[in-house]
Amino acid sequence: MSHWEIYLLTRLTPINVLLTFIATISTIVLGTIIAVWIEDNDETYDEYKVIKHMISKKFILLGMASTLLLWVSVALLPTTKQAAAIYLIPKIVNNERICNMADNELKIVESETHQYLKEIAPNLKH
Repeated sequence: MSHWEIYLLTRLTPINVLLTFIATISTIVLGTIIAVWIEDNDETYDEYKVIKHMISKKFILLGMASTLLLWVSVALLPTTKQAAAIYLIPKIVNNERICNMADNELKIVESETHQYLKEIAPNLKH
């Protein structure tokens, strides 16, 4: 793993926080724009009518798509701990040395258990 990859791995949580902040602001702004665009009273101020004519449906759909993309990226971007687990767990599981160590420990436990059972077998009453 290179230095750059390690640096990016440690920056995943702050990136996730930043994306969450941007997605929240985007959602609030988009909600406000949609509320202004939908409101269609004759009593509304002339300023709102000008703003409403400036906002097109394509702009709103683009805003909705980008906000959705931000929230999906927030959901799919792992945190630093999750990324470390994604990187390390397969390496640990597939490491032959660790697997052999577990097999050796299991053999030791089995032999000790078998020996213990032989020692206590005469004392057991049937």
